[in-house]
Amino acid sequence: MDPHPARTSNALVASLDRGLRVDIVAPSQPLPTAWLNTISTDHPLLRPAYMHAARQSLPEGSATCCALAFDGDHLHAVAFFEAVPLRVGSLGHIETRGAWQTRAGLRILAASPCGQPHVLVCGDILRTDAPGAWFAPQQAHPSALFHAMAEAARAHFDQSIVLVVCSARSLGPDADGMAALGYHCVDQTEPSMQVAIDPAWRTFDDYLSALRPKYRQRARSARKRGVSLSRSRLTRAQVFAHVEEFNLLLTPILEQAQVTLSMPTGQTVASLVDSLGEDCRVQVYHHNGQLVAFAVSLHTALAVEGLLVGFDPALNRSLKLYQNVLYDFIEDSIEAGVSSTSLGRTALEIKSAVGARPTELPVYIRHPSPVMHFILGWAAGALPTPTWTPRNPFRAGASRNQGAQ
Repeated sequence: MDPHPARTSNALVASLDRGLRVDIVAPSQPLPTAWLNTISTDHPLLRPAYMHAARQSLPEGSATCCALAFDGDHLHAVAFFEAVPLRVGSLGHIETRGAWQTRAGLRILAASPCGQPHVLVCGDILRTDAPGAWFAPQQAHPSALFHAMAEAARAHFDQSIVLVVCSARSLGPDADGMAALGYHCVDQTEPSMQVAIDPAWRTFDDYLSALRPKYRQRARSARKRGVSLSRSRLTRAQVFAHVEEFNLLLTPILEQAQVTLSMPTGQTVASLVDSLGEDCRVQVYHHNGQLVAFAVSLHTALAVEGLLVGFDPALNRSLKLYQNVLYDFIEDSIEAGVSSTSLGRTALEIKSAVGARPTELPVYIRHPSPVMHFILGWAAGALPTPTWTPRNPFRAGASRNQGAQ
């Protein structure tokens, strides 16, 4: 990670066309027609229903807004921002097991003189694979334009913003320009894991046939261990009735997380289903009449995204609960005819063993204060690089998921 001094928004805006203006739209206001007419109805996040779901799933004390960048009447870019509370004491293992520089940096960041500090995130903290911004194809400087929108969003919020975060997913090929603009590039984050669904796969057995014998046997063994599991998809009313049970299954999983800027709950599951309807599916797993696991997935036109998984750790080894959930995400994707399955950023080796490949996407961060920005770079530089062994479970030429050893 290379440290860079923070630059002022004035210098950045000056590098753009002089006719640029950034409009901020609060959740209580309707989205402008320009947004609705420009953003594809297939976009994985920047659709009204998906942004509403993101708002409903945020922790208490959060806020959101939309930013639109115009040159005259021409729309150049849009972005969705979340301002999420930075609550030291509930950020996960990074606070207890991280390097002392990282732990000290977090406490300094949280010592805001203006009330509860917040992190400004471009996109949705629950769906880190979904791009939080769109830029017109002819836009020559997406990075500078993004910064102008982020500064406008920061000025809009009443909260004290101590950190601006943007994934390279939102910026595309121009993401490297963020470092040149003064943002710290953090590439020690856990990669997003995705399985590319081969169009030739029509059934789960086709997927199994594409695996090497060792991994095929693992899959069959997991299915055999979980043969006593009964699966069912919940209705909206049933989801709301299971909120407390979801909490019990989520808590031990989240307690093992490296970073928890947000702590999803059973109510988060209910809010997602309430906002997204049939696009959001909740599958539960029972063993001997007891709810032992659940999985929440989002079904888009192109992918199945695994959003949340909770399970009983005491039964995970004997029933292979987590492994069976991953296989079910893959099977659902094959049946839906989509091109990929997104499995998130944790448990990298087990996801690699079912066929997921990492998508390395750095994150760009910035503090509004030059002094604090320097401290931020010092703290982020001590973040550990995830260590894990990539697997290649597929037979040579049997799948598009090739490359790992």
